[in-house]
Amino acid sequence: MTIAIISEDFDPARAGVGVHLQNLVRALVARGHEIVVLTSRRRGEPPRSESHGATVYRHLSVRVSGFSHSITTTRAIRRVLERHQVDVVHEHFLSRMALQARTASEQLRIPGVYTYHMAEEILTSPLGWCPPLQRRVSRAIIGFCNRFELVTFPSAALSNEVRKKGVHVPSLVLGNAIAFPRAPQPTQQPTAGRFVLLFVGRLSPEKNLALLVRAFATFHARFPFAELWLAGAGPQRHALETLATSAGIASQVRFLGHLPNAELADAYRAADAFVLPSLFETQGMVCIEAMQFGKPLVVSDGIVSCRELVDDGANGFLFDHTSEQDLVRALGQLAGDLALRGAMAARSLEKAAAFSLDDVVDAHERMYRDVVGAARAV
Repeated sequence: MTIAIISEDFDPARAGVGVHLQNLVRALVARGHEIVVLTSRRRGEPPRSESHGATVYRHLSVRVSGFSHSITTTRAIRRVLERHQVDVVHEHFLSRMALQARTASEQLRIPGVYTYHMAEEILTSPLGWCPPLQRRVSRAIIGFCNRFELVTFPSAALSNEVRKKGVHVPSLVLGNAIAFPRAPQPTQQPTAGRFVLLFVGRLSPEKNLALLVRAFATFHARFPFAELWLAGAGPQRHALETLATSAGIASQVRFLGHLPNAELADAYRAADAFVLPSLFETQGMVCIEAMQFGKPLVVSDGIVSCRELVDDGANGFLFDHTSEQDLVRALGQLAGDLALRGAMAARSLEKAAAFSLDDVVDAHERMYRDVVGAARAV
């Protein structure tokens, strides 16, 4: 089967979508599928190349609200789809190219799947809190979803929430592809007098990192041996560095930057716990990665899938995303109780088994066969 993947984020990955797609593409190619990727092009990258076994077409792009947007045409996308005799188009990113790709696939009568990775809050967060704008963007997203044969969601809670907004086409809950090993060894064992708290993700407003840094400053006063590691890049780095300095914890907050997979694995192994304080996420892939390394989770209740990721009190804690004190409470319980930390780590490893890469790829193959089969039967 020939599958076209449409996403502004692919390789190198700048967000969880790109990481997921690299894992998925490698696995699908290994199973004999032809994969064609249309994505954005950064300075120095060729317009066409091979990556992870896929043929990649890159288009010049511009940055809008913190995201890359390709400059191309519907006709150019249509030529690629025709050249490769694509069976199904799977779109993963909201952009002008995504709209053009859907139009091209409709013109060619190629069935399309859209995965809901980006909510209106993520798209509008660089512009600040603006409910009227968010409502308008939300309506546009729902309209776009309803142009596809199938929409997939990375979590059941997200599916329920978005379908209530008006998605009426068939949908499926289908997790993201996580490629870290389930129980990598060696990993940090709970140790007295040591507590490394890890965050992985973009340093951007929707991640709620200012609250994390302020809460960590309060927490650090009680646990002076604790460290906070922030792995990722983004527009808020300077502001967060300034905040850490003003709070007197600059030497305890490490900004690791964007890490390649091998170094990111080392960071997961070395951490004692993982934190995701986001205001919103569609799934929280990094939590699944952390569970595969046997890490207790401390996760914001603002994330729609939080209760799918965390059994509160079993493999971690949920906290009120508006409350520094609630986050300090959760961190204090973990840092002060080695036995609890060990038990939560074991439970995270157990939960990680539910997010097998092979299972996710199997589900994608079934979905593609069903969508293509239904289109050909019409």
